[in-house]
Amino acid sequence: MKHFFFFLLFLFFLTPVCTRAVSPSLERLLYYTDTDAGYISLKAHAKQIDILSPQAYVFNATGTISGSISSRTFAITNTNHIKVMPLIESAHSDINNNHALLINISAQNSLINSLITLANVHGFYGWQLDMEHASSSDRALFTAFAQRMGTALHAHGLEFSIAVVSKTSDNPADYDAITWNEWAGVFDYPALAQSADFLSVMAYDQPNSLGPVSSLPWFEQVTNYAESVVPKSKLSIGIPFYAWEWIPGNNKKLLSHTYQYALDLVKKNLIKAVVFNNTFGSDVMQYFLKVNGIKENRVLWYENIRSFTLKYDFLETSGVLGFSGWSLGQEDSRDWTLLLVQN
Repeated sequence: MKHFFFFLLFLFFLTPVCTRAVSPSLERLLYYTDTDAGYISLKAHAKQIDILSPQAYVFNATGTISGSISSRTFAITNTNHIKVMPLIESAHSDINNNHALLINISAQNSLINSLITLANVHGFYGWQLDMEHASSSDRALFTAFAQRMGTALHAHGLEFSIAVVSKTSDNPADYDAITWNEWAGVFDYPALAQSADFLSVMAYDQPNSLGPVSSLPWFEQVTNYAESVVPKSKLSIGIPFYAWEWIPGNNKKLLSHTYQYALDLVKKNLIKAVVFNNTFGSDVMQYFLKVNGIKENRVLWYENIRSFTLKYDFLETSGVLGFSGWSLGQEDSRDWTLLLVQN
């Protein structure tokens, strides 16, 4: 009976579930890191991607940019006419370094000029600004920086988007002090939307989560708040493709994993149980690992075709511009059966 259970479980994971292809009403932005898994996914699904956003460039406090995109990535994006909008990220995700840039207009201008040059050289569609770990006291400075960048990029025919931390309100009292002061408070959604073509709202890494990377109720709450302050036509909502591993009983989150990790656990017959949690809209797996020769219990809350479909359907019904998926190579391959190939 045990072997029959694992056989059924194996079939569930590896056999495509019944899905329906939908019209491409949501703009598809896919984040990308140039790993082997990311590259394989990009190559396989290039015609199902509207915008590719490689995590490839970083800037420092002086506005100097470093990084590059590989030739193998360009070969696919050029052949398939994919719009490339790289992330431009703060090099250290450090509050002090970010503050140093935000008070230095000369450094900002140097950074912006370099972005324009790189875009012209490589034929980029535009840029997405991703400045995380900035102080809420720098809110006005960050808004001014984004406005300066957006104005300059638009003047050169380039699109501009901003990755923003997920929020469910703009009330500091709704967050713990660190989350607001060092993470969420710097993002003034309405003001930033005026400068950008769209915002990519990072509706993942749910604070105080009981398991999922992004439970469906919280995902909907984040989306609803964003829609209340930003035009839907300027919203791309982030959908995660990855999993969180926990030690059961002590609410200790250990690691992030790809969907492939869940498949590997099934193949190794390490699974004790798999349940779909209707409240959270996510699958949860109980399994064991041997650590230093000792068997330890683990719990994995993972994103798959079921959770992706629920989030996608909600966004399609809500009427937002699109979704931003993090990231290529981490996903359940069945997710792509939901999305038609572009003409």
